[in-house]
Parts: sequence; C-alpha cells; structure tokens
Amino acid sequence: MANSRSHASEAFGSKHFSAQDKLIVALQQHLKDVEGNVTILVKGSRSAAMERVVDSLLNAFGRGELV
Repeated sequence: MANSRSHASEAFGSKHFSAQDKLIVALQQHLKDVEGNVTILVKGSRSAAMERVVDSLLNAFGRGELV
C-alpha cells in the first residue's frame, strides 16, 4: 500500500513519508531556508498523532501559534 501512496504523491508533485520522523526532518530542513512567515496545514486522523509533527516544528523554530 505504501508503494501506491508514493506513486500517488509523486503524481501530484508532493512527497510521501513512511514515518513521522522522516517527515519532521524534511520539514525542518526545508523551513530553515524559508524567509518570512509561513503557514502550514497539518492534516491527519487522530490515530496519526500529527500533533507530534506540529510540536516538533514549534520546538525547533521557537515561534508560531496553533489555530
């Protein structure tokens, strides 16, 4: 199933991450190069525990707010 998700992500010009840790590292690396304000929508089911991604980003950059 992960393979079909990867193909679907690539078809839409996005990336698929098999683990949250990989997603967090990729986002942190990308955001280091971004200047100015950034808005990020983090979407996932409760079972996906996406708040872990949000917490990691807020801790890494020491700014932002949850809305």
